[in-house]
Amino acid sequence: MFSDKPAQEIVSDIFADYNERGLQQITLHSTGEFIHVSAVDVKRKRVVNTYARTEPKRR
Repeated sequence: MFSDKPAQEIVSDIFADYNERGLQQITLHSTGEFIHVSAVDVKRKRVVNTYARTEPKRR
């Protein structure tokens, strides 16, 4: 699914959600058209990954 939000706004929303859920070791792997963020859920002993894609710029 594409989002019409700027990449920085999407990353900020993901970080806010991760902080709200109490996840730790939040890592931004890539940003731009493709976004990948991961974090560690200490209680469940799992890694949570989030992938997002911004709307490609039309020429």
